[in-house]
Amino acid sequence: MLNLVNFKSQTPTMKFPRIKKLIQFDVDIWLYKNKLPTDQLDLHFKKCTNCSYYVETIELIEKKTIHGKSYEDICSDCDYVLRNYV
Repeated sequence: MLNLVNFKSQTPTMKFPRIKKLIQFDVDIWLYKNKLPTDQLDLHFKKCTNCSYYVETIELIEKKTIHGKSYEDICSDCDYVLRNYV
């Protein structure tokens, strides 16, 4: 008899928190649509120091130590990956 058991892959699946990551072009469009000057960018968005994408300021982790290394201004996606997969 043939054994038809479904074996799951041993590689972990990475599930990231759902936050909005933006590139510079997206940020410029957002500022233009909301009629805000570019000097108000820091009130709403900051650049993650790890992946260089812009994230909402409230989604940014200011300081964190992961596996003995200190990180500043990283997004929750990078925090998740660094804690679990690096």
